[in-house]
Amino acid sequence: MKFDEHEQYLYDEWVLASHSARLGRKTTIVCLTMENGYEVVGTSACVDPDDYDREIGVYWATKDALKRVADIVGYVRQSQMV
Repeated sequence: MKFDEHEQYLYDEWVLASHSARLGRKTTIVCLTMENGYEVVGTSACVDPDDYDREIGVYWATKDALKRVADIVGYVRQSQMV
């Protein structure tokens, strides 16, 4: 599974580290640490615990966290324009 071009840019340029964990039987949590130490969390979950796949869970939880990273990057860029 691959990220789209913008998500990959955000991950490569703004994320210093990524940590993930399974919570319960169906949920994956990813914590992305940005270069300044700020942490952004994303989550994903499947419907049936028998269908749980860690790799897929990490992928979707990372995409979720990258949406928040995009908001932060947009804020930073807008602030620099003022």
